[in-house]
Amino acid sequence: MTCGRYQIPVPLGTEKVTPDLLLLACIGFTRDCYRLGYGGGFYDRTLSVLGPETVTVGLAFDALEISELEVESHDLPLNIILTEHKTFGSLTV
Repeated sequence: MTCGRYQIPVPLGTEKVTPDLLLLACIGFTRDCYRLGYGGGFYDRTLSVLGPETVTVGLAFDALEISELEVESHDLPLNIILTEHKTFGSLTV
């Protein structure tokens, strides 16, 4: 391991791996599968590099659903958002 950005340890000398599936925590979400995060844009930058082959699943509580979210040009919707009672979005395999 080596010290990376923000002093976070990262693997050294390993090949890159592209995940098939990402689970993402949501602090808010809309029915059209846009997520509200912590505002750093890290997920959006990662998702744009990974591309549509990686399935994205947001995890949230029902109470975190919001009716509107200001979506910017770099924001990408998730494939699915799962709550304790509902599923939003769909998968096309």
